[in-house]
Amino acid sequence: MDCIVALPDKLFYNIGIPVCLWFISRLPARGAQAGARRNHNFRNREDEILFIDARNLGEMVTRRNREFAEADIERIADTYHAWRNVDGDYEDEKGFCKAASLDEVRANTTMC
Repeated sequence: MDCIVALPDKLFYNIGIPVCLWFISRLPARGAQAGARRNHNFRNREDEILFIDARNLGEMVTRRNREFAEADIERIADTYHAWRNVDGDYEDEKGFCKAASLDEVRANTTMC
């Protein structure tokens, strides 16, 4: 698991509920090594997951549909790229994004 983005409701036509996007990386541990071979500067994110809460972004364009502005999309993408890249200037932003270790996720997860 690399990143989870929580999206607002009414963002997709015919789907009125909130949606989550899950980004899965095949080799986050070797990301830095593989990225270096392809001219990318990815850092090792083996034991981390980035959570982005974008539920408050976007504007209602009709009573049934919401749209993201270009700035909303850029904010999400820039946050992910800053977290992923070695030279990114990522910082957690309360209420918007949090990079959590797998131990933090386990500690805050309750099983049914």
